[in-house]
Amino acid sequence: MAEIEGWILYISYLLAFVEKWNLSRKLWENEFMIAIDFIYNSLSDLCDELREREHFFEGDAFVEPFAFYRVRITCLIALMSIYALWNLNKKL
Repeated sequence: MAEIEGWILYISYLLAFVEKWNLSRKLWENEFMIAIDFIYNSLSDLCDELREREHFFEGDAFVEPFAFYRVRITCLIALMSIYALWNLNKKL
């Protein structure tokens, strides 16, 4: 998840820079698409990892606070929903 968050931060900074300096699309489109591809590939890897797991705790299940578990599951559901919608859109 951290890799995805990092690329999203990169895209937000890239778009802020583009807006501030009013850059033409041809100057930043390749970098933007590289970041988008990395996000998609990271989502695909995360989906594969989740399919292989039997549980979604990190570390010892008895030590991890339940509040962290709920937040992690909510983030994973959101990311997998984005990935599913992205795949549906690619098929259209």
